[in-house]
Amino acid sequence: MALIAGVLLVPPAGAAPQGFDFSVVGPNGGGGRAYGNVDFTGKRSFTFDLRVVDQCNSAGNGDGLEVEVYFAMTTPSNATRVTEIKGWDRSGCGDGIPGPFSGTVSRDHDIKDLRVVIQLVHPSGAAAGYSTPSGFKNNPFV
Repeated sequence: MALIAGVLLVPPAGAAPQGFDFSVVGPNGGGGRAYGNVDFTGKRSFTFDLRVVDQCNSAGNGDGLEVEVYFAMTTPSNATRVTEIKGWDRSGCGDGIPGPFSGTVSRDHDIKDLRVVIQLVHPSGAAAGYSTPSGFKNNPFV
């Protein structure tokens, strides 16, 4: 804190972890789920704790797809930047929860906000056409 010209300047409070828990439905009722937390540590960085689950359909069958999760970040100029894959379940549905996945993401640009994105992919890595983002997680430092 500093007192300048009679005004008390207070630095931004530390960011509180922001949770997420959401799913995407794929073919035949299967899909993927991602849950965990992101915590902004500054204007250009955040930490994450993530779990990813390949979900079976109501009959207990898999869809043959894998689940991957990455982060889509928005800059103050509204450009979108994405991370590499940060979590996955590639071993099929109903066989436990891989992870946890955790880490720190740092960039050379400010991160205004981010979304967690789940995508379903074929075992070859090709997109299967099913993906969904979480709600926005706002960076209190920007």
